[in-house]
Amino acid sequence: MGNYSKFVRPGFVRIAATVNPITDVLVTAYKSPTNGTFAIVVLNNSYAATNVTFNLSGFTATSVTPWLTDATRDLAAQTALTVNTTTFTAALPARSVTTFVGADATTYSISGTITNAATGAALATVVVSAGTRSATTDVNGAYSFSSVTNGTYTLTPMQSGYTFSPATRQVAVNGADQPGQDFAGVPEPALLLLPLLLLGCLESRHRRDHHWTLSVRYWIFSSDQDSGQKRFKAEN
Repeated sequence: MGNYSKFVRPGFVRIAATVNPITDVLVTAYKSPTNGTFAIVVLNNSYAATNVTFNLSGFTATSVTPWLTDATRDLAAQTALTVNTTTFTAALPARSVTTFVGADATTYSISGTITNAATGAALATVVVSAGTRSATTDVNGAYSFSSVTNGTYTLTPMQSGYTFSPATRQVAVNGADQPGQDFAGVPEPALLLLPLLLLGCLESRHRRDHHWTLSVRYWIFSSDQDSGQKRFKAEN
């Protein structure tokens, strides 16, 4: 039957519903655990039209669209009904099947902390992207995304001078907040090449056939951003 197969898609799970809320009316309900889409299939076996009030439990919605099959209509879309947070009332024609389709409007949050891998100190001003959205860590290294709907999100932290472990996180939001999405920033060493010409240390190495061959020695200067340690190495 189209009222089921068109809207109850692979991966949907059956959720609790009052099967027989009033005489001659039968109800089943289904919901996607990944994107929150739901379908409520209502069969009115009565030869009379009737009104039924539905109460959503454990999730919210802003509207539902009825798809009606009866003696004269076959999977006909009807005017969307407004959901008052968790409640809506619908008219069921006689001898009809109606599927009410909507999406879970409940929102959640994703949050975490970013610290320096070398010192454990909080890293402020790190930008964390999640699709088209972004959040910036505060002085405590904390970031948060609010008003997140069910779905899968890729988190990517970015700050000049650091690489991050892990580089990204895949976070699945499915009916609950997702705290503890933490990252560690690994400082990148700063390298600086200083030619000896700048230091006044040009060295003559060989004289062959009245020609001078000059080699330039340079120093590799490495500085750890956090510990302040400095290292020098001479190279030819």
